[in-house]
Amino acid sequence: MIKESKEDGNLNSGLGIKFISDKDNYYIKINLEYTLNSEEYYIDNNLAAQSNVDEKIGKNDDNLANKAVEIILTAAHKEQLEKKYNETYPQLIKSDIPDKVELVEVEHTSSSVKIRFCVEAKHYWIVSKDVSHLFGQDGTLNSAIPYWNNFPLSLDKLPPATKDNTVHFPRTVSLNSLSNENLIAIEDESTGSIWAKVTAGNEQRWSVTGWVNIKKDAQEHVKRISPWHWQGFETVIEKASVGEFYTKINDNRTGTLDIKEYTDSMKAMHKILIESFLYSVQRKKGLPPFTVEFLKDGLRNSWIAEMIGHLIIKYESEWYADEALTKWKEIDNLLEEEKQKQKKLLQKLLDQMNIQEPFLRDYALNMVDEEHEKIKSIWQLEKEQRIKPSLWWREIAQSQPTQSSNNQTPQTPALSNLSTDGKAWFIHPVSMLGRFVNPGIVTYHIYHDGKIEKHIPQEISKDYKQKYKYVYHDVNKNQHEIGIFNIHKTKAMERGNVALDYDVELINVKEFEEGYSSKEGNVKAKFKTFNSDSKRWYINPNCFAGLLGAMLELNIDYLGFNGFSTYDAKSVESKSHINGIAGDLRYLSIYKLQTRRKDIFNTFTFRF
Repeated sequence: MIKESKEDGNLNSGLGIKFISDKDNYYIKINLEYTLNSEEYYIDNNLAAQSNVDEKIGKNDDNLANKAVEIILTAAHKEQLEKKYNETYPQLIKSDIPDKVELVEVEHTSSSVKIRFCVEAKHYWIVSKDVSHLFGQDGTLNSAIPYWNNFPLSLDKLPPATKDNTVHFPRTVSLNSLSNENLIAIEDESTGSIWAKVTAGNEQRWSVTGWVNIKKDAQEHVKRISPWHWQGFETVIEKASVGEFYTKINDNRTGTLDIKEYTDSMKAMHKILIESFLYSVQRKKGLPPFTVEFLKDGLRNSWIAEMIGHLIIKYESEWYADEALTKWKEIDNLLEEEKQKQKKLLQKLLDQMNIQEPFLRDYALNMVDEEHEKIKSIWQLEKEQRIKPSLWWREIAQSQPTQSSNNQTPQTPALSNLSTDGKAWFIHPVSMLGRFVNPGIVTYHIYHDGKIEKHIPQEISKDYKQKYKYVYHDVNKNQHEIGIFNIHKTKAMERGNVALDYDVELINVKEFEEGYSSKEGNVKAKFKTFNSDSKRWYINPNCFAGLLGAMLELNIDYLGFNGFSTYDAKSVESKSHINGIAGDLRYLSIYKLQTRRKDIFNTFTFRF
């Protein structure tokens, strides 16, 4: 994998940033905007500069007041600015400074003028996460960040292959996922060269992170495939019975099972787990069985977890058995064998500890007998109360009709019945869906009966990272898409508007100013007025869902929105109106005696 080139320097706090490439990529191309102070210009042009500023400020016309005042710098002024800001902005050189710059302010206290200009002829590359505080908008750096004069990645500077930087284990990643996590880098879209930042395992079983180029034939070992390639998936047909599994798993747990005696699925799992770091360290002591500890260690590494998730195993379903539970009763006879094995292991342990007193040995062995009786009792309950009630497969398989294949075509293959022997292919649902599910949006589903569900997709589209969608389900099971609203995050407040150490989410209710009305007009909701001098337009997303539910169920369009919280989650007069969780609504109607309608609405707000 390829590492980014060494940065060319740092851009210091206070610099203005103007984005000129896709802000959702890992690396972003930018122009710099400088705001500088010039004492020399103040000395040379104080009267002229002051008169220009006075003229600008003195005008009452807003349009004129918003126009920038330009001044002209001499070569000497530019040279003095370069020297003055050499340490603060070392990347700034005399030729970057234009002749005409914007005059921001005359600062008499420091005997200088504040000027501003953008260097459009020169661009830099920065990492998008370093300017996450700007939320994709042009703004100002709040800390020093690294920059590159040229795009940081290149196939021309491939490092020599070593055990540390070479991917040893196959890795499959979703481009949609990488894009949503801002792990895609593009220098020029016209070239078709796309870089992806991935984490994989090297030969030493350490995680390595770097860049690969997914353009066709750019790197021999990197291939762009569709989900239908099923890259990395492995199929296993497991033939062991339930009883064999029980015995082998118990023997494996105690370390007495030889690897040669593993079932096919155990061998497949073992083949994966021996690639984990923990196993590679401990295998010097011999080849231990795979255990819960090895499994957990493997799942901590993304490439090991991927291989486990890609195992597809054919086996008899736990929902299939005959009425007598024949396959499960195999375990009944094995419980006694398991007890005797446990006693032998315990006696061996007592010998190693040199415990020879008969009463101590009898006490320890009696404990095994007592535990065995408990296990037998629990197992009988397990069969009768959990396994037996869940055996639906056999009944469905026997009662289903035989599917006709008369209408079968290459485009519409014949449907398959449930297997009559209870066997099926078992696929890890997350691994499978991760290959096909498209990124989505967090959606509130509001039901007419008061139920509210917040659905969070496995992947959130980069276009919807800061948005929520609201859908209402009416009594006739019709869905109404109420709208998509922007989410604003800010520090949570406690009473008295004291900031807490966590964030809250808020929605600007004025985004719902147009309200909603179905085509038939039978489902609607709208605020009649917005009344808040303090701009308390912000509401908690959960509260917004409840409020929408009550309004839509009652078709309310006669409420005035008097406000919840301010943009920064603060209250104004009522101390409880913090974090968008409480607010004021005003009942507006030409009918005076409408207390019944108000009472109904109040009831419905509690319902939702």
